[in-house]
Amino acid sequence: QSATATSKGETITCPKGCHYCCVINVDASIQEGEAIVYFLYQNENVLRNFVQAYPSWREKVLDCETSFRKVRGPPQKIENTNLNKEEMVQAKLDEIGFYAKANIFCPFLKDSLCSIYEVRPYVCAGCVATTPAEWCSPENRDKAKIYSAVHTNIFQDVSFYYQNLQQPVQSFMPKMVYQLLTYGLIGMPEIPGLEKLPGEFMNDPKVSPIIKRYLGAH
Repeated sequence: QSATATSKGETITCPKGCHYCCVINVDASIQEGEAIVYFLYQNENVLRNFVQAYPSWREKVLDCETSFRKVRGPPQKIENTNLNKEEMVQAKLDEIGFYAKANIFCPFLKDSLCSIYEVRPYVCAGCVATTPAEWCSPENRDKAKIYSAVHTNIFQDVSFYYQNLQQPVQSFMPKMVYQLLTYGLIGMPEIPGLEKLPGEFMNDPKVSPIIKRYLGAH
């Protein structure tokens, strides 16, 4: 996307500290969620800040969801609606726009900087703007010019470090990360294709001795 903007003589206007897009509802794959969790365990300060920020963030999101349902009614599964493809896309965009206008900053934002920048989701890393930074604010009436390298086929990726998933697994990124941190292996069997992972992990010859030492110490 950077090359496209440059070829048109435009300059990317996403300086360090610009965080207008950090109020967008960002979905991530299970692979991205796992990468973020690994990063957090390597960076204790980032992990601590996220865990402290999450409850307040989640409360604001729940309030936003309640307000959205009052305006649009309860959410329905796409297959249970009579909307055509264009109407479904517009409905999703309306939902994203409503959330953005609630101005709920990502719980990974710290001092106007992304604390997981190195492992941020593809959706975040794949977008740049060439208009004044403040135009990206949901409250600004000027239309920002945004270039995106995010392709829809990326969301159909089922490759995984353990084995192929039966279907893509995606979720609201902060919530997914928090659930992975909270439940870890306990939640994995619910993912199609990973039903046997906990058992294989517990019986792994490299893992078993560590577990036994831990249990012996407690």
